[in-house]
Amino acid sequence: MKRLLISCLLSVCLLSPAFSQSKPYSVKVILGTLGSAALEGEYLNLTNYWDAEKIRPDRDNSAGLEAAVEFGYEFIPNFTMALGASYLNKGLNGEYGQFTHPSATGHTGSLTYHPEFSTSLFAAYLSLSYAIPLRDAFGISIFGGGGYYFGNMTILEEGQVVQNPEESPGFSYFDNRYKSKVSAPGFHAGASFDLNVNEGVILFIEAVYRMVEFKDFDSISRAASEIEDLLPDNPNVAKNTFMYANSIEESDFYGDILYNLTTMSFKGLEFRGGMKIRF
Repeated sequence: MKRLLISCLLSVCLLSPAFSQSKPYSVKVILGTLGSAALEGEYLNLTNYWDAEKIRPDRDNSAGLEAAVEFGYEFIPNFTMALGASYLNKGLNGEYGQFTHPSATGHTGSLTYHPEFSTSLFAAYLSLSYAIPLRDAFGISIFGGGGYYFGNMTILEEGQVVQNPEESPGFSYFDNRYKSKVSAPGFHAGASFDLNVNEGVILFIEAVYRMVEFKDFDSISRAASEIEDLLPDNPNVAKNTFMYANSIEESDFYGDILYNLTTMSFKGLEFRGGMKIRF
């Protein structure tokens, strides 16, 4: 029994230096860009009158911003587990929808929609990082993890453009815009260059690859939330509808137009920087 007790004490003494760090805790403040993002959707015409074409946007998405804070614990030398929270904001351009008269009608001109969206997201995530010291003054770190993303997306502008309106009957539409809450799991991995200012402060720049896809939407009319007692009751509106264009012609010959999203994704390389404080 004494030998077993002595052996256990010796083992603890030998292993304790590996698990005891002078500054095992850290706070990491991060600012960076929000990388590549894209929308996938479809345009529907309820009467199938129009010849419809979906066109990729020729404009880049607006710049995005990410701000994050991570709380880390170095449980063994160079290995840190971190719990993080971030805020992400980015503007997105939806696919263009171009509607033209069938050639047999003899009418010309086109109606084009250029939908623009705003996204405001939050994320709670876990990361595991491994630091590789290269010199006393600097090193590199590799990291990866996953989390849960949630927030809101809103169509801000449908961008309706009519070409040759004097020769184009049927292009009279009133557009109703929608917004939705979204949520989905996501994953990330990356590497950073770390500059040791002193024992307790590290400056860093890093590249991160993020992968998040939102496929479940629950859209509600913006007009319904902004104008009291206005709640469009239309069986053609689905949970992923973000624009409903009502035809205001006397007849329903031309039919209403919908823009439904199928996927919003954030997949791509991002660049961030900030400061890590150890204590």
